[in-house]
Amino acid sequence: METRSFAWRPDRRPGCGACVRRHETARPPPEGSPAQIRAQINAPPKSFAPRGVAVIGATPNPLKGGNAILKNLLSGYRGGVYPVNPRYLQIEGLPCYPSISSVPDPLDLAIIFIPAPLVPASVEECAARGVAGVMIE
Repeated sequence: METRSFAWRPDRRPGCGACVRRHETARPPPEGSPAQIRAQINAPPKSFAPRGVAVIGATPNPLKGGNAILKNLLSGYRGGVYPVNPRYLQIEGLPCYPSISSVPDPLDLAIIFIPAPLVPASVEECAARGVAGVMIE
């Protein structure tokens, strides 16, 4: 996951040309022909066209949001859909995984629908797994 942070330069007043400095994580330069480099630069992030989506907090209870998200994906999404919840073995006819680290590849997006105190650890687990995008509901 790419992170960006912004910092104000304290030596400038906001009304007189305040400067915002952006620090980006270093990425290796693209390799290949000019056409290949343009394709790499202009390609949308994997999270915009994911090959696989994990629903963290999926549930078989039709009255809960985790089930609604899962059913919406199953009604039209053509990639892999992976429910994640350690309490269940199967949801909506799909095998349910106990954690994001046990979900098979390809996995480009995780939709998180769990209680707020559990979200930071879940996002860290997604980053460790190499998930390209995370959506917190």
